[in-house]
Amino acid sequence: MSASNHWHLEGNLVADPEAGRSATTVARFRLAVNSYDSKTKTRVAKFFRITVFGTKAEFVLKYLTKGSGVSCSGELDIDEWVDKASQKRYDFPPKGGGGAASPAHSPAPGGVPFDEEDDGGDFSLV
Repeated sequence: MSASNHWHLEGNLVADPEAGRSATTVARFRLAVNSYDSKTKTRVAKFFRITVFGTKAEFVLKYLTKGSGVSCSGELDIDEWVDKASQKRYDFPPKGGGGAASPAHSPAPGGVPFDEEDDGGDFSLV
């Protein structure tokens, strides 16, 4: 059996992308993705922090703004460490420094108003 490490999200930017500090161009943005809660029979938004690098980051910073529809995919990598308070911490750092983000042709279906709610999900596009 072969294993696969691939994810795909489609949603809308919660705010304008921000440039990061690095030797290469870095762009960070938050993505709101619609989901359906079958128990309450309502739509809910999930929020993810996305980081892209290089020419993909340049594209994001130049063309995408709050509300832009985006389709993202990549490989997920998890970094874990113990902080000063001896708590185990996790992060999703970039693997290989690449990145892929492309604007969707239209906003995600059933878009929701965006607020500053955040579920803490961190993803890096690779």
